[in-house]
Amino acid sequence: MKMIFISYKQSDDDEIKQIFKNLEIKSYTKWPDVLDKFDTSKLQLGADIIGPGSNSVIMISLDDEKNAVLIAKIKELNETIKIGKIKAFVLPLEEILET
Repeated sequence: MKMIFISYKQSDDDEIKQIFKNLEIKSYTKWPDVLDKFDTSKLQLGADIIGPGSNSVIMISLDDEKNAVLIAKIKELNETIKIGKIKAFVLPLEEILET
C-alpha cells in the first residue's frame, strides 16, 4: 500500500477528477485552497499579487498496482502543463485504522 499526496493548481482540478474517474478512485481526502511555493513553480498564495490562485492537495491510499497507474497518468498530464506541474509524494503505508 502507498499513501500519495498530490498537490496541484486548482485550475487542474477537472483533469485530476477525470483521472480519478477513469481509475475508479472514489475515496480520498481533499484540502482546497492550500497555499504553497515549490522551487519549480510560481508563488501560489491565494489572492496575492505575485501569484494569484491556490492549490489543492489530495491524500489517497492505493495498492501498489493502482498507485503505479495513477503516477503514470499524472506524468502524462504533467507533459501538457507548462507552469506549476502537479506534484505527487508517494509514501509507504503500513496500516489504515478505522473506528
